[in-house]
Amino acid sequence: MSALSGVAGAITDGVTKLSAILPLVPVMVMVIPVTGRVTYGGHLEVPFWIFVLLLGLFLFGKIARNVRALVESELSKEYIESAVSLGGSRWWILRHHIARAVLPYSIYQFSIVMPKVVAIVSLLGFFEAIPGFNWGTLLGSMITENQLFSMAWWIVLPIGAGLALFAMAFVLINLSMEEEFSVR
Repeated sequence: MSALSGVAGAITDGVTKLSAILPLVPVMVMVIPVTGRVTYGGHLEVPFWIFVLLLGLFLFGKIARNVRALVESELSKEYIESAVSLGGSRWWILRHHIARAVLPYSIYQFSIVMPKVVAIVSLLGFFEAIPGFNWGTLLGSMITENQLFSMAWWIVLPIGAGLALFAMAFVLINLSMEEEFSVR
């Protein structure tokens, strides 16, 4: 949307610029206490949808800037200009022509961002700073229950192996996508 002209394009362009320059981990650590509240027992409770929206907002900036550059380069090509001269609207052109160029890049970037999301959620879950149950909360609960120091490796090993398998799956997805799109 930031490649389009108008108010919506200008607002989206400004949000993506802001999101691209903000560092993810420090900003999320700073935003969580602001959006959350401390419950009985001293636990920080953050509303789930606010956390998801903020994480998405801070993660999409750099990718959105790259997608904007792809869209602008596609909009300047001759077949797009001929579609405009034949009466195609901007939304029709975006759906039928631009999406074909941007979709493979977007899927590739999604497979790169997913391990980052799992890592930040696990890190924040370790410190019990986010809602829900995840790998980080499992590791954090082991420390609070003093199981890590009693050499309970059978609890740590499955969590670490699960994280490693998840990350390896996305590395393999990236490699297969690179092979598929480099052939074209």
